[in-house]
Amino acid sequence: MTRAYCPAGHPLIRPDHPRFRGRPGIGLLCGDGRREGRVFLSPFGGDKRKVVETPFLPGSLLQVCCPDCGAELPVLAPHDCRPGASYVALFLTPSSQWSDVLALCNVWGCPAAFLRRGEQVVAELQNQILPEPGSA
Repeated sequence: MTRAYCPAGHPLIRPDHPRFRGRPGIGLLCGDGRREGRVFLSPFGGDKRKVVETPFLPGSLLQVCCPDCGAELPVLAPHDCRPGASYVALFLTPSSQWSDVLALCNVWGCPAAFLRRGEQVVAELQNQILPEPGSA
């Protein structure tokens, strides 16, 4: 993934973000009601690596926001990994079209995510760590 945006159109992938396999990560501001911090996710589908300022307890229900404007990412659909869990939407265009989104679960440690283009889910992302190029 090379582009992701908050509901207000702010880019969530920037050149100064930590890099994963040479590409900048997706930057988010996350909080669990007691603490908050920036989280950078790998831009590669299915790669669960992340860089975190503030670690959260596994299973924590998070508020996921834009680090620029503080807008909470909107809920796309409920998720059944725990009560209160939801898929939140990162838009693939600055105009916040619901037809093009990356949806992530808002529970810390839940690997569930999917990519939707138009009315179809085109990828359900798996939970794995992708190797760095050149490593065996």
